Amino acid sequence: QGLKKPSFGLYAGILRQIILPLTIFPLFIYTFNWGLMGVWWGVFAVVVLSAVPIGILGHRKIRNL
Repeated sequence: QGLKKPSFGLYAGILRQIILPLTIFPLFIYTFNWGLMGVWWGVFAVVVLSAVPIGILGHRKIRNL
């Protein structure tokens, strides 16, 4: 948001808090049959899958300034 790109944060938040958990948690819990451990691995996967692209895109935006 400090880069004058408020929609970037909005989309990243929607991805991290709604879309990824709704897809990854059922996958880990039911498809892989991991139960409660699937929830914890799901949290880890959501954090990594959202942090890496956001970090890369943020780095590119800062570099292009």
